[in-house]
Amino acid sequence: MTVYDDGVGMNAEKLLELNQMLADEKLKGETRKHVGLKNVHDRLQSLFGQSYGLKINSMHHVGTSVQFKMPIMKEGLRHAESHTGR
Repeated sequence: MTVYDDGVGMNAEKLLELNQMLADEKLKGETRKHVGLKNVHDRLQSLFGQSYGLKINSMHHVGTSVQFKMPIMKEGLRHAESHTGR
């Protein structure tokens, strides 16, 4: 799922800082700026694996997009996995 915002966007430096913060393992559990984004990203990765989470793209004066990546789960599969311990 991707959410788009056609606001002012952010410059390349700010975007790099934000994506590095999401990827930084040392920041887990620490109070920092953007703690909500970091918590959502870390939760998605802990539930579904390292290939999932948030990815942010932005262009200054154009807008920002936040990609929320998680697997599609079928109801029957989820129910079967809960009985097998997976």
